[in-house]
Amino acid sequence: MARALKRAAAVVLGTAFAISLAEIALRVRDPEWLRARTGAVEGPASREKFTGDQDWPIVEVNDAFVAFQPGVTLEMRNPEYRVVGHSDRWGGRSTGIDVTSSSPLIPFLGDSQTFGVGVADDQTFVSLLARRLDHPFLNLGVPGASLRDHLRIIANRHEALGRPRAYVFVFYAGNDLSDLVNDSALDAPRANASQPPWFLAVPNDVIFHRTPLGRSHVLQLVKLGLLGAFGHVPTAQEDQLFESVDVHRVEFRAQATRELQRQLDLLGELAVRLRFRPVFLVVPDRYQVSPALLERARRAYWLGRAEIDVRFPNRLLRDALAPRSVPVVDPLDCMMNRDGLYYREGHMTAEGHRALADCVAAELDTALNAPPR
Repeated sequence: MARALKRAAAVVLGTAFAISLAEIALRVRDPEWLRARTGAVEGPASREKFTGDQDWPIVEVNDAFVAFQPGVTLEMRNPEYRVVGHSDRWGGRSTGIDVTSSSPLIPFLGDSQTFGVGVADDQTFVSLLARRLDHPFLNLGVPGASLRDHLRIIANRHEALGRPRAYVFVFYAGNDLSDLVNDSALDAPRANASQPPWFLAVPNDVIFHRTPLGRSHVLQLVKLGLLGAFGHVPTAQEDQLFESVDVHRVEFRAQATRELQRQLDLLGELAVRLRFRPVFLVVPDRYQVSPALLERARRAYWLGRAEIDVRFPNRLLRDALAPRSVPVVDPLDCMMNRDGLYYREGHMTAEGHRALADCVAAELDTALNAPPR
């Protein structure tokens, strides 16, 4: 028994020594693609999404969300921030301005970027634009919402909101196309999403996303080899932008195009029936704004520069809206190459909201004041 234990200990120590030597050798050689791969794993703080919205009091119609309960606190927690927001009398995120129905309201409809996850009420770009442009803006952003959800909210709340003459639809380039595709087939697997087998997926999540071992060159090399052996090509699954900007995802792009066109057709019908004018505002993804961040992700996920079309979501939206004569305000060029605009988990910081408001204020004001086409 003692001899067996000694042999086992020798094997463990020998294996650990060999792994340590391999780790040193890989770090000395430091291949660019492997350095990018370990650099993409930033630890639990970057992987953990915000929590809080599951407990927020809401108003539902036919078991579907239409508003937050008015006058409640909305707590947002993450290793990068801890913020308490509030809902206003309209059941949206408070802008810090007491908006009444004395003049036609202009609601903003969007997802968590519009809602302002991670920033205070008066730091969201909707709040900043309301002060700058002196419009009665409402922040009806809802974490996780898609264009289909926005249309349902309008159909249920248009009368109660005083029949707004215009709505601002906020399109987040990072995941709105993915949300549309997923909404269209809730029971189907995500288009072109290559999932590893469960016996690799579980260790992958536990080891690489929850412990410092994710930074080991050796373990990353072993992981990628195992995933490749089972036909799984690693992708930035936590960054849905890559579903649309990867030029090889032809099927996903076709699905996204069809679903976007379908929802825009429904929007057009709703706008005619309720007599309002839609305006679209784009929120860029962090990888679009930061070429350095995009380059690191590209190397980590084995994509060549020619295999990424980072402006595809913006261009698809603009091309789809042009025949409909719907204005699009896109601040991507204005926000490029600025630091500190996003948290590591992907939502915009207070500085990011300020930058977006600065970039879009004049063009958005023009679009809202232009006569109907």
